[in-house]
Amino acid sequence: MKTPTTISVLGDPTIGLLPLSTVGCLARMLPILHSAGGRLELNGKVIAMDNLARLLGATLNDIEVHIAALEEVGLLACDDVGYYCPAIVQSEGVRRSRAAGGRKGGNPALLRRKANEALPITPTPSVTDTSSAAPAKVDVLSVLVAAGTSESIARASLSAVKRRLGAEAFEPLVAELVASTPPNPLAWLIAQCDARATPRAGRRAMQIETRVETTPVSLA
Repeated sequence: MKTPTTISVLGDPTIGLLPLSTVGCLARMLPILHSAGGRLELNGKVIAMDNLARLLGATLNDIEVHIAALEEVGLLACDDVGYYCPAIVQSEGVRRSRAAGGRKGGNPALLRRKANEALPITPTPSVTDTSSAAPAKVDVLSVLVAAGTSESIARASLSAVKRRLGAEAFEPLVAELVASTPPNPLAWLIAQCDARATPRAGRRAMQIETRVETTPVSLA
């Protein structure tokens, strides 16, 4: 499998200026160059030209010609240590810097962004204001209807009791009715209304007819 550096070296436009024999020599040197970080070295030691010729199966004269041609187009270069491939050395430097960054955790900017994305979102707890909460509505109408009173009679009776007692006294009364569940809720409601109502001079008795009672019930 060819590495990206190998492809970039063999794909260099200047390689077209070289004879095929020189390109073949370069191709055979690439494994050595890659193993030494881009330098013509073996086991940490510079390879002499005669040893390189034996490794590549070529004559010393041919190796010297090929090396000179590669150096002329910039695919090889020479420093105080020896020959090396600039493209591979540069690629190896980038690889080592990225590896060092990876050991430290990676790019600091990307790490900060990743940390921010990974932060859990804590929902804000809802605060319930119990002081202003509306009391649960007492369904006294259903209680009356379930006991056998027609809905129309039940509504009329509730309206009459509320008018007589007032809203402040009516609400506790119906709540007590629902909580106590008497056998005859309508009769209980009327009796409690009579007992709790404030007597008024000249007030006429209120008659409430029901379908479950055979006689009208008087509200004093």
